[in-house]
Amino acid sequence: MATPFNRKPVNLLCSDDLDSQNFQTAQEAIEELATLADVKLEIRKAPSETAKILLDAGRKAGRKGQLNAHQMLRQLAEKLVAEQTTIPRYDVLLTEADLYAPGLNFLFGVGQPLIGFVFSFHRFKQLPTKKWAQETAKTVIMHEMGHVFNLPIRAELTEENLGTHCLNKCLMRQGLSLNAMQKIAKDRVKGYVLCQLCQEDLIRHFWKKS
Repeated sequence: MATPFNRKPVNLLCSDDLDSQNFQTAQEAIEELATLADVKLEIRKAPSETAKILLDAGRKAGRKGQLNAHQMLRQLAEKLVAEQTTIPRYDVLLTEADLYAPGLNFLFGVGQPLIGFVFSFHRFKQLPTKKWAQETAKTVIMHEMGHVFNLPIRAELTEENLGTHCLNKCLMRQGLSLNAMQKIAKDRVKGYVLCQLCQEDLIRHFWKKS
């Protein structure tokens, strides 16, 4: 017997210039991932004031043409933890601006388990078609949301490479370049979404055994 667990709404914090199609892509990605655990989460667009504060922090701690993703995630997490007892939720910051972190040239996104993540659509514009720009962005959003949902939480068939990642043919495997993430996206479209082990991890996140 299992009881529902971790059923918190997902707040989408959007930059003012976020493309409406990109917002829809993010919403669909999170819905699709939750569906794999037979879960329906409330996904809502949050007021823009918080997004502006986080983006300003990333800009101030950033460098020319790039926002500091770690600074934005740090402030996102601090705010969420402080409010978690009164406003339980997962937070996702979406932007069109390019991201980086110290020691890395760029980031697609970065997250923290049980908290949320920061994500940029910027790099996907380099892909040759709009279809694959959207499908690859969707795959990375599902990947980052997977980390928020504690995937993969097991030790079996995983590696430590900028976080814990799956070694199976699964969207939770690591992809450090645009080409690598597009390959994972093509696998997802063919039906290789989550491997059995990651799907079991996802179900454990949302369903607590009585």
